[in-house]
Amino acid sequence: MNDAPGQSDSPTRRKVIQTGAIGTGLVALGGGAIYLTRQLAAGGPSDDSAIPSKWEYDLSELQKVDPVLIRYQSIPAPTRSPSFDLASIKVTGLDDRAAQRLFITGSARQGDWLFLADSGNRCIWRCEGDGKMVDRIGAEKHFIVPSPYFDVAADPDGQTIWVTNPGKHRVEHYTLKGERIDWFGKPGSAIEKFCGCCNPCGIAVLSDGRIVTAEKGLPRVKVYHRDGRLESVVAGPEAFREQAETCAMGDCTQGGMDVQTDPQDRIWVRDRVTKRIHCFQRKDSPGRTAENHG
Repeated sequence: MNDAPGQSDSPTRRKVIQTGAIGTGLVALGGGAIYLTRQLAAGGPSDDSAIPSKWEYDLSELQKVDPVLIRYQSIPAPTRSPSFDLASIKVTGLDDRAAQRLFITGSARQGDWLFLADSGNRCIWRCEGDGKMVDRIGAEKHFIVPSPYFDVAADPDGQTIWVTNPGKHRVEHYTLKGERIDWFGKPGSAIEKFCGCCNPCGIAVLSDGRIVTAEKGLPRVKVYHRDGRLESVVAGPEAFREQAETCAMGDCTQGGMDVQTDPQDRIWVRDRVTKRIHCFQRKDSPGRTAENHG
């Protein structure tokens, strides 16, 4: 996921939250516990009776991750890092309504196509390389995006893309024409699930096709096999304490993390709270150091 500079406090960003079909409030309580309660926004009542009206998570129990699962280590960030900047992307060919709601929070290039995750319109735009819109992926109301965290990543197969569906706590796999291939993900506090109102907030893909996800609220970065089985944890809440504290205050719209990978399969994470960029490398990477891959 990426976020253009200056967007985090913009009226458009706030509008993304206000116009959601379903919003979820995060209310902090004493003792490290939080309640997440469903709220019906201006879009009208929800027809999804399966969504419970209240979730309770005890964050004090979830802050720790089994060390056996953590197979990555933080390394000094090399000089050259992936760009998280979306400010230069311009989209053309939208109608007035879509253009007014446009809020790009992720991008991916696959072949000749540019795919843009639009939190405002809750869809993926398939564009020509110069940003001219061709069509959209995702029927209206398919992607549930209660807050402005929505991402897309290119698969190394050159033929498909991966998209987050945060309100459904899913990662979805699509052809370049927008046909859904499969998906994985379930809501919950367990390490293999996605916690909170709307996660994952960021996605990237490693060179062998494994999927990297980032979560806000309870900040966690994880790696999954393509069939949805958890492979490992990159870093847990202890690595992003300021991020966890910000969301515990009751407003995760000011948190969030962006994630990318590089050709050496290092995992880069931008913490939106601290503005710091973290770099993680697999512990069993033989002979790999920040110096010889910088």
